[in-house]
Amino acid sequence: MSQLIEGLSNLSLTEQEKILQRLSKDLVPLEINEEVFFVPKEVGELIDDLSAQVLLLTKSTLEWRKKEKLKM
Repeated sequence: MSQLIEGLSNLSLTEQEKILQRLSKDLVPLEINEEVFFVPKEVGELIDDLSAQVLLLTKSTLEWRKKEKLKM
């Protein structure tokens, strides 16, 4: 990150603004343990999709366990 900032300092103010606007449009906030990180939009979407899959699998597992207990 420090290399990116150093590289930006060599550019004109207009170019710096263009690059920073582009970066901020492609980043989304991600909160982990009450700390906010900015990650690429695609990473945020991947995490959301994985979370949804975990919830579905957890629900399925709980339902399966409940059925198994009823068989006993």
